[in-house]
Amino acid sequence: KMGRKGGGGGGMMIPEELQKRMERLNMSAQERRDAKVADLPKPVQRAVEKLEKLQGAVDVLQKEFDEKLKTLQDEYEKKKSPFYKQRADVVNDKKEGVPNFWLTTLQSNLITGEEIQKADEEPLSYLTDIKASTNLGGGKKGFQLAFMFKENPYFEDKMLTKTYLMDPDDDDECLTSAVGTDIQWKDGKNITVTMVE
Repeated sequence: KMGRKGGGGGGMMIPEELQKRMERLNMSAQERRDAKVADLPKPVQRAVEKLEKLQGAVDVLQKEFDEKLKTLQDEYEKKKSPFYKQRADVVNDKKEGVPNFWLTTLQSNLITGEEIQKADEEPLSYLTDIKASTNLGGGKKGFQLAFMFKENPYFEDKMLTKTYLMDPDDDDECLTSAVGTDIQWKDGKNITVTMVE
């Protein structure tokens, strides 16, 4: 079947099924749900409504679980903090420390190891600690990594951060943005720029 788009003469012919699909795309989620359920037999409609109530109860429990999990994560993040401080002390001990600990750690990781280029190695050798936090404040969902550096010939910063923000309304923790420190490079030391003469 073909339907005519718009009134009057000269309108474009659009197949009826395509017209229905276009209308569904312009509907809200609730409107699509209502239209879909309205097409079902009455006994099935009642069953769908029962299923929706059950899912609503599960959603309430999931929200309660997520809140308790966040509280538990915050509690254990605080409990782990002194151990991370001790780790930093051991790594950076002047007599018995571990040279290039964080560079080696990052290179050994399956994800970050792929990202580290040869030019990154020397600046990363000045890395003294990496700290992570999920407490972003302001109802923000995500985490922040803080990279701590000792004095180095590459940049002025003692700390570089990267903050990863997630969609607070998405249960799948979808990344919405990642914001990093604007690095204060020392003259001629910006490894992200190639100098051409």
